[in-house]
Amino acid sequence: MTEWIDVVLEEYRTLRAESLVAMQTQQSVLRFGLASVGVIIGTGFTVWDEINLVFIAFLVLLPLLCYAVLIIWIGEVARMIRAGYFLLQLENKINEKFSSLSPPQPKALTWENNLRQSSTGISSTPQLKSNYIAIIALFLFFAFISIIVGNIKLWQSIYKDKLIWIDIIESLVLIVVSIYIFITGQRFK
Repeated sequence: MTEWIDVVLEEYRTLRAESLVAMQTQQSVLRFGLASVGVIIGTGFTVWDEINLVFIAFLVLLPLLCYAVLIIWIGEVARMIRAGYFLLQLENKINEKFSSLSPPQPKALTWENNLRQSSTGISSTPQLKSNYIAIIALFLFFAFISIIVGNIKLWQSIYKDKLIWIDIIESLVLIVVSIYIFITGQRFK
């Protein structure tokens, strides 16, 4: 049994490290994303008189950057959650082994189990849901506002006749990214 516990605890440590790396990567992606959004917005307004550059900044780069940041970030969130669920299973296995000893031992590992307990005792993962929703809303808002700003500038330009097609493509990409985020989020409820 000692070898089994050693192996399981090593796996537990490895998965805990994996979860921490996923959290650090989430933060790095958000920092990079927000800094890049700021640079593109600043550049877009700096070149406001150059129609082609405004088009590239507000209708191409900024929305695509926001979508890329969200997709990469949600992938890291999913990685962290997968590791957490596996850690939960390992905790339960280890705790079962300890409770089967004579005399029964208290639970050895409880962190993942505690994360999934709300104050009412109902199993859930309430700890970060509102933060995740805020991050998703922020980047989707940046993408949406960028499209509106680009449309306002290009409405009086030579691109006016092409703007409807650009808006259709932008809307489709926004919908596809939103659906991807929703489906990914539903997998981890």
